[in-house]
Amino acid sequence: MQISHLLLKDFGRFDNFECDFSPGLNIIKGPNEAGKSTIVEALTAALYLDPNKNDKQMSDAKRWGGGSAPILEALLNVEGKSYRLIKDFENGRTNLNGDDLDLAGDNPAAVDKWLSDKTGIPSEEIFKATACVTQGGITCIEDSIEAIKDKLESLVTGGKEDRAGSDVMRKIDERIVQITLDISRTDSITEELDYNINKLKRDLEGLKTKRADLVQVETAYKNVCDDHSERKEKFSQAQEADKIGEREKGLLREYEECKKKLSEAAGLHKKVEDLKEQISNLRKITPGELREVEEAATALGYYRHEKDGLESDSNEALEERDNLKVGIFGPGLSLLGVIASGSITAIHTMKLFPEYYPDIWYALAGSIFTLLLGSSIWNSRRQRRRMLSGNADKISRKYKEITQKHETAETELDELLKKYNVSSVEEMKKNLWRYEELNDQFKKSGKEYSDIMKGRSIQDLEKRSGELESELKTVSEEIGNLSGLSMEPTEVERERLIINEIEERIKDLERERIVLRQQIESAEGGFELLACYLERKTQTKKRIEALKSEIEILGITKDCIDEARQNALKSKLEVLNGTTSNILDTLTSGRYSKVRFDRSNLKFEVWADEKADWVDPETVLSSGAIDQIYLSARLALADLVSERKNSLYILDDPFSGYDDQRLENVMRFLKGLSGDHQILLLTSRDHYDKWADSTINL
Repeated sequence: MQISHLLLKDFGRFDNFECDFSPGLNIIKGPNEAGKSTIVEALTAALYLDPNKNDKQMSDAKRWGGGSAPILEALLNVEGKSYRLIKDFENGRTNLNGDDLDLAGDNPAAVDKWLSDKTGIPSEEIFKATACVTQGGITCIEDSIEAIKDKLESLVTGGKEDRAGSDVMRKIDERIVQITLDISRTDSITEELDYNINKLKRDLEGLKTKRADLVQVETAYKNVCDDHSERKEKFSQAQEADKIGEREKGLLREYEECKKKLSEAAGLHKKVEDLKEQISNLRKITPGELREVEEAATALGYYRHEKDGLESDSNEALEERDNLKVGIFGPGLSLLGVIASGSITAIHTMKLFPEYYPDIWYALAGSIFTLLLGSSIWNSRRQRRRMLSGNADKISRKYKEITQKHETAETELDELLKKYNVSSVEEMKKNLWRYEELNDQFKKSGKEYSDIMKGRSIQDLEKRSGELESELKTVSEEIGNLSGLSMEPTEVERERLIINEIEERIKDLERERIVLRQQIESAEGGFELLACYLERKTQTKKRIEALKSEIEILGITKDCIDEARQNALKSKLEVLNGTTSNILDTLTSGRYSKVRFDRSNLKFEVWADEKADWVDPETVLSSGAIDQIYLSARLALADLVSERKNSLYILDDPFSGYDDQRLENVMRFLKGLSGDHQILLLTSRDHYDKWADSTINL
């Protein structure tokens, strides 16, 4: 059976969605949250869910934000014939009609039977454990093992014993659990009977002794109670005397503290007044006023330093200017050059000494050079002297300015010192420090005074002192009246321990009285009860023996049925082992080629050539290899349980953990499998496009 068309209304994220499927390999592609898993749920619901049931499952599948239940419609192709399947979850109706079939909505069981017969897979549970691989659920087979075993058993027995073996085993297990509980309850009853029987026997044997014991206990109880009352009275009086003594000590401490506070308060009050007077005699100088005077003193010091420096610089500049003389060397050298050049020019003009004409030009050049050198030296010294003279004048002007500022600053400082009636900045600082010191002492003493008084006046303390003195007198009189009843601390503690022991003894005797009375009452009427208990114990033992015998018979029956079921499954498991091994050999390129299933629980093992032994894949193989093994097992199980009728596989992105080689192997295998089966592969990747017979983009 294959699906050629699917229509979803109000299902999950879809309000109205339809798509066509082709035979072979169909790739349903879309990004995350596009609705791929919703399509898988819709296909499963269309094949296996009853619109009259599954209210919880369908309420979860309702369209997001919508209120109507889904409607699913699918076109099915079976052996060349076309059928239309409609499941209306809103109205609870199922319709199936086609070329040779018309099943209306009042017969959903017939539709389910027809679908189960055509797919070969009888239930949603087996479908999801074999042919339908949900996202992240490729290894989810174990939860459906019993359903698969029942189906395989049904195939072996021709369908006549479908679920019979598992039902019988389940009922046997339930009966064994029930019998075990009955035995446990019966054992409890037996233990209780034994206890009561032994208790009754002991009570009957010691009845006379218990009566004598009760008389002794009653006497002891009365004596202990009398002793307790007497000691309790004396102890209460001693405690009262101790309380009055403690009260006297407390009053005495408070009286002494009150007197001490009065003395301290008086001293502090005098100290505060003295400090207040000293502070009032000092002129208050603020930090701002001190800062003003300090700034004036700092400015005066700065100008004094600048003045001394400029005075020294001015003297040095004048001395350097006076030491620099123009001299006669430069002018003389210039004059010599003028005379020489004039003489040479005259000789040449008058044509004297013609024999020296070739060398006369050298002489003329030398005289001109001498003229220029003398002029340069003369000008250089004159410029240097003018520069030194200007520098000396500039320094002299600065010196006069600084001297003026120094005198102004000195005048300002003198005026400020006179203003604050001090002779120096240091004296002003000392006055400020003294004021702050006295003020701090005043605040500290005031706080100490406030802490002692705590809002009270000296008159309040004097009044309280008088009250305490009066109370002490009264307490002393009370102590005199109770002087003979007081106890030492060690004696008080010893008396308390004795009273506690007596109270515990009274409780013990009270319990013993009650127990003895109950035992006597029980023993006096216990002969008939003992006979009844003995008879019930005999009946209980017979029941336990019968229940244990039934458990043995049920265990033997269960072993026989289990062995018969395993023998019945043997042939199918051999086929399952072979099919799974062949698929795994193809998917792993021959690395793993043998798989075997356990007959009791269908748990499978893989032959590992590296270990030369059968291994549990989940403990020794990689996640990719485990996924390959589970895929092989699922495909083989789907083929086996459906008796090769199933032609539809749904794979919801199960290959995310595969490497490139594994992915190539599995897609090549699925492509070959798609010749006889319709495969719906849902994914968000583009890698599978080259293998697709049809691609549906969401």
